[in-house]
Amino acid sequence: MVDETLTNGDSHLAAESSLPVDLKTIPWSRRGSYMSFSTLAGDCGALTPNIDVALVSHYKPYGAPCFVLRPKIEPLPSPSGFHKTPSPVTFRATPELLEWRAGSETVAEATFISDNVVRLRGTTPMSFDTDMEALRSYIYEPPKPTAEARDVVEWSSIGLMPLRFVALEGSLSTIGATTYENGRITIHPGATGHWDLFIRERCPSEYTVPGETIDEWADRISKRSFNTCVESVQREFESYARGLCTWSGKRIEYLDLLACYVMWTSTVRAEGFINKEAVLMSKLWMNKVWSWDNCFNALALAGHSGLLQSGIDNLLLPFSQQLEDGRIPDAMMYNELTFDFTKPPIFGWTLERLLKMRPEVTSQQLLDIYRKVSKFTFMWLKHRRVQGSKLPFYSHGNDSGWDNSTSFDGQRVIVNADLASHLILQSDVLSRISAQLRLGEEGMWSDIRDELVDALLSELWDGEHFRVKNAITGETRKSTSLLQYVPLTASRFLPKEVVDKMVADLQGFLTPWGLATEPIDSKEYDSDGYWRGPIWAPSTILLESGVREAGYVEFADDLRRRFFKLCQKGSFAENYDAVTGEGHRDLSHTWSSAIFLIMRREAAEAGEL
Repeated sequence: MVDETLTNGDSHLAAESSLPVDLKTIPWSRRGSYMSFSTLAGDCGALTPNIDVALVSHYKPYGAPCFVLRPKIEPLPSPSGFHKTPSPVTFRATPELLEWRAGSETVAEATFISDNVVRLRGTTPMSFDTDMEALRSYIYEPPKPTAEARDVVEWSSIGLMPLRFVALEGSLSTIGATTYENGRITIHPGATGHWDLFIRERCPSEYTVPGETIDEWADRISKRSFNTCVESVQREFESYARGLCTWSGKRIEYLDLLACYVMWTSTVRAEGFINKEAVLMSKLWMNKVWSWDNCFNALALAGHSGLLQSGIDNLLLPFSQQLEDGRIPDAMMYNELTFDFTKPPIFGWTLERLLKMRPEVTSQQLLDIYRKVSKFTFMWLKHRRVQGSKLPFYSHGNDSGWDNSTSFDGQRVIVNADLASHLILQSDVLSRISAQLRLGEEGMWSDIRDELVDALLSELWDGEHFRVKNAITGETRKSTSLLQYVPLTASRFLPKEVVDKMVADLQGFLTPWGLATEPIDSKEYDSDGYWRGPIWAPSTILLESGVREAGYVEFADDLRRRFFKLCQKGSFAENYDAVTGEGHRDLSHTWSSAIFLIMRREAAEAGEL
């Protein structure tokens, strides 16, 4: 239970009663916030020493660690950046509460009041240390308007939202204020032996009252007690999880709940280029929306009883930045758009599943989707085809989403079967939407679909395999990558003998955990080689859906079960070791949690849970 010295008799649910959150693998945050708390931050977590809990801002790519937090259980050295010595405390978290503990005693705890305000309280001084190697920042103490005013410290850094520390109880002190160097903010207990602190992110969308002073703001916000805020966050998350896990009874299973939390904690409010509430890939460090992971997250959200519009918003988010030629960004975040690449056109595959699951999508929503996806499809058909080929090309492995797949070895500008199959499905869905909306363009789309099917078979199928075609020279070659089997998603448009041969060949990629992206006996296999060996959630669901579409239901069911087992072993990682099942890279990835939830829902609908 939370230590009584901190609750002051105001009871709230014990941390043990809720989902445990491991801050070394999953950030502690809340839906809508650009702040998170974890022991890792920055590109591959390299900016923090993985010792203390860091307050991280997601207004910069890969996360910017603003401070590390350490209760002053033992004397602290002069500020020298992030601590290198072991932490004197342990910490634990649930969706609603973060605690620092010295032995069995809770010495500090934190909760979110809103998506831009965190409230902390404790009995031991807490230090917030900056590190100039990680982030150039600035601390200052503004003059007090009156002697009785609360202590306030301001913090800022170029490219980030400023933070304001407001002491509700106790006092604030600083070291290194007004200089660009390693610094420290400390909150000290007051006369009661306690301290109470707000950290407010001063974002453009924050709610303010004209003319309100800092003290008046603090008085207004603190009318809700700390424990009331804890309970409010707990109810909010539980409602979110119950809506996503519609197959659950009274008790949501642990892994389902964890998948929901990864989605919930990775969500940010509309801000900057992100013009709708969005699910980032992660708040560990891959804190962007890439223009195909949004499709998987959209499908998971659309399965929530009250989040259909949120699912559609996430699906269409990249199209808010669509260029005149139809291109959508490779990735986007609050203050960054990247068009160096794009991503594969899997919107047809996604829409087919979405419309089957939620037929109540309105005609206006459908029309909006149709216009944007049509424009993106024409981008591939008009700007990505070379003379003598009906099939579009990738300019780089990153365009495919399978960045370093062996299919791109030797030549990155290629015509490949997976791209054709995505566009076949996309054209087919657009044809059906056009017919439903009576737009009169269904014949055009069905002709495009059939032309792509014919070209796929004539240009790339050699009787045994789909080959890779050099878009510059026209030469073809064989690839051992699992990418070559993605055309199974369009199996209903392919000859049975082609489909049967591909399904049979998948056995060469099968491991106890699922389909490796490169056969483990291949000379190119690398256990942590990104798309050259590890298992990925997106390739799993694409191939599982293709195998199922082809009528190999038992095989598809087996792939789904193996993926469930993989998530039990490696949680919701960016990708997984194909032999051991261990998670690789960013260990809090929403496309893995989203795909897990999609498959769990489908398994429940099939009566398999």
